[in-house]
Amino acid sequence: MISIETNIYGQRILVITEVLDVQKSFYYTPMMFDGVFINPQQAQDVNAILRSVNPVTENRMSYKPFFLTRSMKEAVGLRAHMFDAFVDDINSQEVLNTIKDIQRWRDEYQVRDETEPVNNVNTLFLRVIRLYISRNRLDITPQLVEGSSVGYVLPVLEVLHQWSMFHLIEWFTFLQTVQEKGYLRSLRFINLIHLCPKCQHSHLLYMETCPRCGSSSLRYEQVIHHFPCANVSPEHTYNVGGQLICPKCHKPLRHIGIDYDRPASIYICQNCNDTFLTPDTKALCTYCHKLTPVNELNPLYVEELEITPEGIHAFMKDNYSISVTLDFFDNYMAIDKFRNRLWLIASHKMMGSVVESLAVGRIWLENSNQRVVGFPDQMLETACTTFATYKVTASPTIFFVDCVLRKGSAAEQLMQFRRQFDMGINALGTWLMPGMTINGHIVVLDSETNLTTHELMHQVELLPSKPDVTYGYDDVKHDRKEDAADVMAEAEHTAEAAEDRQALDRFQEQLDGELRQINHKPAVIKVISYLRWGLLFLLIVGAISLILAYNFWLK
Repeated sequence: MISIETNIYGQRILVITEVLDVQKSFYYTPMMFDGVFINPQQAQDVNAILRSVNPVTENRMSYKPFFLTRSMKEAVGLRAHMFDAFVDDINSQEVLNTIKDIQRWRDEYQVRDETEPVNNVNTLFLRVIRLYISRNRLDITPQLVEGSSVGYVLPVLEVLHQWSMFHLIEWFTFLQTVQEKGYLRSLRFINLIHLCPKCQHSHLLYMETCPRCGSSSLRYEQVIHHFPCANVSPEHTYNVGGQLICPKCHKPLRHIGIDYDRPASIYICQNCNDTFLTPDTKALCTYCHKLTPVNELNPLYVEELEITPEGIHAFMKDNYSISVTLDFFDNYMAIDKFRNRLWLIASHKMMGSVVESLAVGRIWLENSNQRVVGFPDQMLETACTTFATYKVTASPTIFFVDCVLRKGSAAEQLMQFRRQFDMGINALGTWLMPGMTINGHIVVLDSETNLTTHELMHQVELLPSKPDVTYGYDDVKHDRKEDAADVMAEAEHTAEAAEDRQALDRFQEQLDGELRQINHKPAVIKVISYLRWGLLFLLIVGAISLILAYNFWLK
């Protein structure tokens, strides 16, 4: 059951008592309620409810205060960190104070409700950071949690990881990037841990293994040095019926320090019988079962971090970088800079003797229901590689490619851009899932465009009803081992062959046209043409006749 109830303080609380399908049975808007109170009959229902209703992934409840009935606090484990308070009912004083505090912090930091879907992992991480900011928790401190993925975790993030919403390496990449930007800074060192290089988990079993065969079936044994005969060998070679007898001189060993001593210890492999002083230490990951030498494990510095003022400003921007991996591409530009670029052209500030106009290619994906969906990060990275000679940017659902058209060669440049745009979309199509299509359309902005920046971007971001180019799942190759450059090279080779055929066709048409022009000339002109050729022929024959007559007759 789900309902909105008003408490004694006049606050409207969304009360949820059972698992629900948000997409089918939730018709409330964010303006209708001030907080969410989850009060199920059984503690195991809390996880199922949170998967569809939580302050991170569900837009209509983004950053809203969440409450759980107090009796279930200890039974929900890590999921308790998804809630802001534990109360007995919605009329608790703690409900009033929590809602007021969170609303004050949201107003102070300008944390707005989310409207776009979570279409990539970096958007998910951004929302987690915004959740921390909305609670005025600017210090991000990993907690040591038993059974967690890496030991030291952010509880909210660990819950999302348990729901399989991201891979650990994606979080580490995001964290490294925002720290390099100065959005997070280290406050104090906590610990240095080591992770599996394959899956980044910390659930490792350490074992000593034989350097020769890799077996962990080892026996640790002391070495005995017999002074009289100088024999040195493992202790088991001296053991004869419970007595120590030298295997070399067969004399009994009686007094340690006088007859013999134990100078060292060795390992003996019970698989290959090899002996060695120091075994190889390896770690077996219990998550992915990869066996790794300890010197090849990934070190992770666990630190307490703080969100900087620059970070708060950046994280609150609607156009925050769609993917941190795009920072590694020189041709990628933030969408706000892209807007300024369009405005400069539209306001004549770049219109001089060089730039004539700007062509903007829009690329978007549609699912089987013909609804526009977001891009996976891999497709955005491929797009930056594919359109390496052009400036590119992205909104949550549209990828933009621009081409500056210069005066004197704008038509040729536009034709070439259209050809490369088509080939690029074909290359991006390798990331399509069954039932999806990738679409492209080019709009040309010239110096006569008299629009504001907002109006201009609205025109560019308004998708056409009919795209210029469309590829479905079955229209492209799906061997993702190919590099985007290889796909482009193959497409370019095909395009060059097509251009050669088109050039040959144009030459044939030109020749046929000239022949048609001759055939359509008047009869009198044709006779004159024939007489000219006849006169030339007679002159040539006459010249030859004079030469022959001179040589054979006159001489």
